[in-house]
Amino acid sequence: MMLPIFVLLFGVFGCAVNGDDLFPDQPEPTDDLGEDDSTRRLDIDLQSGFLADTVQIEVNGELVWEDKEVTTEMLIGLADSFETEVSEGTVTLTVRIPTQDLSSEIDLDVDGDKYIGVSVMDGRIDIFVSDTPFGYG
Repeated sequence: MMLPIFVLLFGVFGCAVNGDDLFPDQPEPTDDLGEDDSTRRLDIDLQSGFLADTVQIEVNGELVWEDKEVTTEMLIGLADSFETEVSEGTVTLTVRIPTQDLSSEIDLDVDGDKYIGVSVMDGRIDIFVSDTPFGYG
């Protein structure tokens, strides 16, 4: 006699589960007010040919990075790296190395994140642009 009453009570009240508990909570929508979908990242690697150099990087005429005593680590072929954000579209990247009296400028069509390699070879600045990261080591 007790078993049918237990089954009846369990069937009516369940195990304290309501219909909302059967479905996981949906994430709350976010506004992302601080993010702009047209902003992309430039990862800039200073690669070979640097020896205690001062290096200045400008994007659209604005200084975005500067360092002194930049020297390439021969084992990995990398002197330094940094990233900056830019808007999609065409941007002008300028690299200056005052200690070697060198300067170079290129226009980049930025439609996604870009990886930039900068090297000094034969008395000039070489700038390489890639859609994928460079490998080191």
